[in-house]
Amino acid sequence: MGFNSIKVATSAVGALLAAATLASAGAAGATDLSGDSIHTFYIYTDQTVNITDYGTFTAPGNGFFFIEGQFSAVETFSLTDAQVTVHGEPSGVAWLPAAVFNGILFVDETKDPHIINVTLDPSTTADGTTISDASWGSNYVALNFASQLWGPSQDAVFDLSFASTPIPSSAPEPATWAMLLVGMGALGCRLRLRRPPAAEVCVALR
Repeated sequence: MGFNSIKVATSAVGALLAAATLASAGAAGATDLSGDSIHTFYIYTDQTVNITDYGTFTAPGNGFFFIEGQFSAVETFSLTDAQVTVHGEPSGVAWLPAAVFNGILFVDETKDPHIINVTLDPSTTADGTTISDASWGSNYVALNFASQLWGPSQDAVFDLSFASTPIPSSAPEPATWAMLLVGMGALGCRLRLRRPPAAEVCVALR
């Protein structure tokens, strides 16, 4: 799978967040993620917002991402119909404390599942991980582990809750939503390739 890295000036983040919120509001509801196309991004912020696009997979599924500042560190994740798990390495994980955000973003691009709550699963073993590390909207979940030091093979597990009834659809189609984000990202988006490109898109957190 190819993937690429994007830098977004910090000043552009507010505009991107507003775009994401508008695009995800009011779409048709679903009670889980099963069968949906999930787009995955690793995000690390210092003076700029560095976004690495890891492409899409169909839920349930799993994947990987490299983390900033830890040489050759590859973290893995798994996503079921209603649960997200980030798996730590056997040697442990040091999530850089200099970052405002250091973690992963999942965006449902098939339909809006209308996520209404995220909770920390009791099976979580990752040191320092709490529910405050999660943020979400109706079609995305962002997990921020900045400054955490995980012990060997520790996991962070989050449970997703969904609306039980459909919500009348008024949101743009996924392609329109992506184009909106790209357009807003033109305010401060600068592409920096690290590996063979998969897509050029700017996204942001709530």
